[in-house]
Amino acid sequence: MPSEFGNDVLVQGYFFQHQNRIGVRAVPVHGNAVVVVNQLVGIMFAGGLSRGSDGVWIGWLNELGEGPSMLDEIDFVPDALRFLKHYENDRDGDRIEYTFHLRNGFWVGTWSGSNDRGHYGDGHAVCVLTPVPPAFFEPPND
Repeated sequence: MPSEFGNDVLVQGYFFQHQNRIGVRAVPVHGNAVVVVNQLVGIMFAGGLSRGSDGVWIGWLNELGEGPSMLDEIDFVPDALRFLKHYENDRDGDRIEYTFHLRNGFWVGTWSGSNDRGHYGDGHAVCVLTPVPPAFFEPPND
């Protein structure tokens, strides 16, 4: 784990995924045609990592469009972060492995996803990690 991080870390980032969508395109003379469009989509995520008194990291993420997930098998060393993400709603046994390396002040990496039906995708991801005090993840006391 990098020395500047304590026991609690805010995680913010994007993962990138190629997606196909079906659309309609105007075609001269013939009218309209159904087309398949491949596009690169960036999806934002945010969450946290917290190290327990036993030294084991736990984590969670929430991403736009997909919802909450839990992280396990977290390995956090000075220039690398690796974890396995599982959606809380267990969408067909999704298992998404992320691997990041510190580069130019932020974390650059890849993801690889599989579920009960097999491998379904790979892509790139970036994130920033911000050390926070433990109270950051608790409601404020007014």
